[in-house]
Amino acid sequence: MTTELKAIKDAFDEAKIPYAYNVFPTDASSPALPYCTGFVTGGQTTPADNENYFDTMNVTVILFTKTKDPVTEDIVKNILKSLDVIYTWDESYSTDEQMYAITYTFQMNA
Repeated sequence: MTTELKAIKDAFDEAKIPYAYNVFPTDASSPALPYCTGFVTGGQTTPADNENYFDTMNVTVILFTKTKDPVTEDIVKNILKSLDVIYTWDESYSTDEQMYAITYTFQMNA
């Protein structure tokens, strides 16, 4: 796990919002809502002088809530701002799971 991914987990731990990379372990029960998952979806390399000079990764963090929860959404936004990332977000509702998913996407150093 990169330093940047650890910083994300540490920030959610400090805010007391359960967080796992990709999924929670199958041998453990999922935490009560709200909770977050995050994962890397790809990345880019900036070349210079015939070598990889700088790498970035595309990160997705998803907040799952039972009801619309602006307070927790603001906590997540403040976490991302504290990590100095510029994010976009999208909201959806799963009728099968009966929960909201707010998806935040951004880039970080790899």
